[in-house]
Amino acid sequence: MLSILTTACSETTPSQNPVTEKPSSENNKNQGTPATYEESQYSLKELFLEIGYNKPQENFAQEIVMSSDVPQSVADEWVEIQTSLNSIIGSYNRYIMLITTTNEYSQEIFDRLSEVGWEKELSIVDGHLIGAGCLTGSGTHSDPPDPYNLCIMNYEFIKWPHETKQANEPIAVRKAIIYHGWAHEYFHRYQTAHTLDRDLGTSKDCCGLRNPVESPAWYVEGAAIIFPDLWLRYYWKEFSAFEGLSFENVAVEGMELDRVYAQTKREMNGLEPESRCDAFTADEEMRDTARCNWGIFIAYLAYLTSYQTVWVSIMEDMNTLGFDASFEKHIGMTKEEAYKSYNDFMILENPSGNFEPPEGFFPEGPITDYVDFLSIESGV
Repeated sequence: MLSILTTACSETTPSQNPVTEKPSSENNKNQGTPATYEESQYSLKELFLEIGYNKPQENFAQEIVMSSDVPQSVADEWVEIQTSLNSIIGSYNRYIMLITTTNEYSQEIFDRLSEVGWEKELSIVDGHLIGAGCLTGSGTHSDPPDPYNLCIMNYEFIKWPHETKQANEPIAVRKAIIYHGWAHEYFHRYQTAHTLDRDLGTSKDCCGLRNPVESPAWYVEGAAIIFPDLWLRYYWKEFSAFEGLSFENVAVEGMELDRVYAQTKREMNGLEPESRCDAFTADEEMRDTARCNWGIFIAYLAYLTSYQTVWVSIMEDMNTLGFDASFEKHIGMTKEEAYKSYNDFMILENPSGNFEPPEGFFPEGPITDYVDFLSIESGV
């Protein structure tokens, strides 16, 4: 999960009723679960296909549910950001944003979680719903499966994520980090859409509960790290919260990509004493042993090929081929060969002053100019 921050909302008046926005059933006919299910890998995949899990919808297919004392402006803000993401990645169903406060005001959230098969206790303790997370889910391993992706955040975090309260960060910074994080988590929804009945992860690390595609941590998280960096770096001017501001006012996380590249290169060349990343190896495939910047490695693979290849083509074949075979098919080398290629590119014999990325390393302009997410055809 990436760091995310949002608005202090200038404490607008709380909404009078619990806010629940749902996709219209008329335009989103694939929301339901099939009535029958046979226990086999083939039928499980067919179930995911039948509910449209891997198909962008024509309508706004996500939901937001909030505690009744959360201002309506928060829902409006989330819809603005989600609309931007939908226009680029696609509008995937079964994705619910839930924003909590206290038990007293959260019955609407409890009701919706019950409807989608949430198995943990419906209780908010010390400001946090038990078992909450972003991204988390429900129903994926029920029988029959009824999968939902859930992003559950408490309102205090939306206002003051991470250590921003202690640092007294301005509202623009807090909002930018929240937007960046929302984009990161929704990108994970895109990724899981196309592994369908197979889990996005590995049997050795995270998330490999059911026939995992064996996608390493550096790919799952790295692809979802560089996406919001590129997205917010270009699209920030379109968001109402940033009207009248400059890029410097909203540059958070990895949006200053040239700086992040230079920092990564310095680390890999031993010029940052605190860094443990002296080479990109198979250690990066697992979260517990990782030391390096995954986003820059993904950017390098895209520099060699394209973002269409890294974000779309690999995902398109992952369900049928598994990660390794899909990676080799589209990148043209094995993971190990890619690690060596990247290390040769980043590690210098005589490291010195210039650590700027080569021309064209990071694409400019709208993402839709260089990636067609809607062209993906997975599960065939």
